[in-house]
Amino acid sequence: MNKRLGILTLILLAILTALAGYILFRNDWLNSGKKPTPEPTPEVTPTPESTPT
Repeated sequence: MNKRLGILTLILLAILTALAGYILFRNDWLNSGKKPTPEPTPEVTPTPESTPT
């Protein structure tokens, strides 16, 4: 029981640190002026009007 709890807490810690690192790095990029690759906005379906003919 304790072993499983320890593994779960380790996984949770890993996820939290990964998220924190990602957020911190993104903030560093934004502060330093380097623009990170823009995230593609979800649900972008090219409409016939927007595609160049």
